[in-house]
Amino acid sequence: MDSINSIKPLFIGIAAVVVAVVGITAWQIGYRQGARSATPGGGITNLPQITDIRAINGTVEEVGESSIKVKVLAGPAVPSKNLETRTVEIGENTAIEKVIQKDPVKFNKEMEAFFREIGEVQPGETPPPSPEPVTREKISIRGIKVGDMVTVTSTENIIKASKFTAETISVQEAMKTTAPTIPAVPGTTGAAPVPR
Repeated sequence: MDSINSIKPLFIGIAAVVVAVVGITAWQIGYRQGARSATPGGGITNLPQITDIRAINGTVEEVGESSIKVKVLAGPAVPSKNLETRTVEIGENTAIEKVIQKDPVKFNKEMEAFFREIGEVQPGETPPPSPEPVTREKISIRGIKVGDMVTVTSTENIIKASKFTAETISVQEAMKTTAPTIPAVPGTTGAAPVPR
């Protein structure tokens, strides 16, 4: 009995070493498999690499005579820390527009008129164009302000460009929201029913 009790710690020690070796080995195998599937060319979770970007979105940090500095929103357009801010040059062919949200009441009336017109379209006729919820106004660089949100496009690949010439710049105004008016149902108090 004493010999069994003296061997017991040895068996426990051997079992602990075996469990540790198996655990470490399993962890390493899982780590390697995960690393392989997360790198190009390995595993089914591999996503395509974005190598061509021709538009950025961001906030204007500085406005110059013929350029603006834009802090780019995170994403594929920011492949490295030194490309978080881009210098966007305005060339002679750069189109700059301000995108202004229409008054929601006016836009709803335009949509109602559009749906009436669409209901009158005969087979073979071209339907009228759907109204846009915004108006577009041509502006110059002087119409761009620090803090404006912009979408900038380019004819060249700008994924690694810290400075490039814009093809278009769209300046977005902060969006307005209004709560829709919900008409009351005749014969009700407007209060929600109480479950019983």
